[in-house]
Amino acid sequence: MVLRSSQWDELIQNGLITSAAKADSNSLEDLINKGLLTPFQVSKINEGKISDLLIGSYVLLDKLGAGGMGSVFKAKHRKMRRIAAIKILSAELLNSEEGQLRFQREIEVVARLCHPNVVQAYDAGECAAGQYLIMEFVDGTDLHHLVSRMGPLSWNEAIGYFRDAAKGLAYIHKQGLTHRDIKPANLLKSNMGGIKVTDLGLVRLQGSEDSPSKQEDASASPLTMGISGTFDYMAPEQAEDTSGADHRADIYSLGCTLWFLLSGQHLYTERTLVAKVKAHANKPIPKLGQFLSGHGEKLEHWWNRMVAKQPENRHPDLDTALLELDQLLGISSSAPQPTPEPIVAPKPPITPSVRPNYTPEEAPTVVGGALDLSPPSVLIVEPSGFQQGMIVKQLAEIGHKEIFKARCLANALEAYFDSKPKIVVTSFVLPDGSGLQLFERIINEGDSAAPAFVLITSEADRESLQSQAGSGITILAKPFTKESLAEAIETACHNRSVPEGGSTIMDSKNPVVESVSEWAHARVLVVDDSGFARKRRGGIFKALGVQDITEAADGADAWTILQKQTFDFISTDCQMPNMSGDELVVKIRSDARHNHTGLVMITGETDPELLSRVRSSGADDVLGKTVSDSAFKGVFQKIRPKWSAIENAR
Repeated sequence: MVLRSSQWDELIQNGLITSAAKADSNSLEDLINKGLLTPFQVSKINEGKISDLLIGSYVLLDKLGAGGMGSVFKAKHRKMRRIAAIKILSAELLNSEEGQLRFQREIEVVARLCHPNVVQAYDAGECAAGQYLIMEFVDGTDLHHLVSRMGPLSWNEAIGYFRDAAKGLAYIHKQGLTHRDIKPANLLKSNMGGIKVTDLGLVRLQGSEDSPSKQEDASASPLTMGISGTFDYMAPEQAEDTSGADHRADIYSLGCTLWFLLSGQHLYTERTLVAKVKAHANKPIPKLGQFLSGHGEKLEHWWNRMVAKQPENRHPDLDTALLELDQLLGISSSAPQPTPEPIVAPKPPITPSVRPNYTPEEAPTVVGGALDLSPPSVLIVEPSGFQQGMIVKQLAEIGHKEIFKARCLANALEAYFDSKPKIVVTSFVLPDGSGLQLFERIINEGDSAAPAFVLITSEADRESLQSQAGSGITILAKPFTKESLAEAIETACHNRSVPEGGSTIMDSKNPVVESVSEWAHARVLVVDDSGFARKRRGGIFKALGVQDITEAADGADAWTILQKQTFDFISTDCQMPNMSGDELVVKIRSDARHNHTGLVMITGETDPELLSRVRSSGADDVLGKTVSDSAFKGVFQKIRPKWSAIENAR
């Protein structure tokens, strides 16, 4: 978009660009390419809403998210150039006395807090958009999204984050405050490694008259939703009487959060709200020792106090909880505990009695004059985060260092063909297929020797599956120990199935296309962190007749490419390390240059909340990882008429 002289002047006067930038630029697209404006800012400028970008002394850069109380934006101070996060009260609550009171309470609370593990407030005020709060910007992610993307954390990593959160929360409690909504999503992990507690919108000042009344918390208004907090992490007494809960409810919620970090699942997995509340109040407490062996009853005693049903049975405060944890783990509490780098569980020395023997091609090799005794790489395919974590721990204990993880058939295929592990250990039942289907796909689509293959199933299904599986697959019945797992791997390594002739995924797998000439001039971008997936999608486009295909290994890389060129069609993965597919699609849809691009998202996600977010990102269609080649082709053929009309109109 080419700007009029008056529009350039408005941008300069409001501090969005400098006079020098105007002299060197021709359009808004040029300013984006030079990094002087963001796509979010340009979308507002195109709408004639430059004033919406100005909040006090700050200029909005991007929208970070939205919640019940309002929206949060990334912003930069026009003079100090400091990056901050600005929370603006939602328009729906501007006329709500209750909403304004709560927002004002949050402003007053965060203003009095100053701790390295608590998000700091800088300023507050009112503008045309309403009340706003300026806070410290944490460049990173929250722990909910971290676990959702990476899977359960190791003990060392999880307990490091737990410590940071506990220190910040203990400080909040010492100020006479109760957070009331502690959960992974409200714990921000900075890219520097530390954790910061955020979102104090439901905080309660103990014994203060300005605390929400019982009547307020029990109202059925859209704001309170009948109760304050999140049911999956809520203490029993908080669910019964929100206003009566004190700091010990936060201790319970932090315990539930630790469980999520270690298992990838909620402490209690009931589906309905009523069932969740009953489970937290009455269901037995799961054992924490399954994530860290060697500490027995002492660890379980500490854990049972963290998530005790009755508040009087919990730790009196988080300082006590941390001290007791240090004592049982044998850690000196006098020395500061740094946040650990993400690492896998500790690996004890290999026990000869359980270490598998390997086939000649996997025998130890000499590296720098020393024997390399490391067991070969393993791919774990298990939909349950808890079970996956247990298997990873067992493998680590028998010496495996290189371990890859997947939770469904589609992701497992990508992980296998990208990393080529020597061993695959998979559950029989997968969300999008079975372990047998995974074995068949690896055999049929691989171009080299098949891996040692272990199929985990129940004892009841063992015999029937053994007859179906045939050679090349070793059956391991549940429950199993690390010794029986090691034995199964050893057996599988001796029974590896080697195909007579390998074939690749592109051999006779692509759909037959009647005419490819109509696709010859299409420009396509394939975005996926899996090289295997990029090869597969690219092969389908080539079969359609596409000649101009660009690949990107991450959403961030794709966005860099999209700053310089446009495409007619984009296929993108959802879960990627540096920028997710839904984030990429939102950026693309907010950029006028890509208004006519056909966008299809590929995802293996099954969580309803995340799927809803993915589907609302703006993609033309959302497909599962196991979508067939013909179905993938069909989706783009449906999108193509819209593109053809635009192409012919050019």
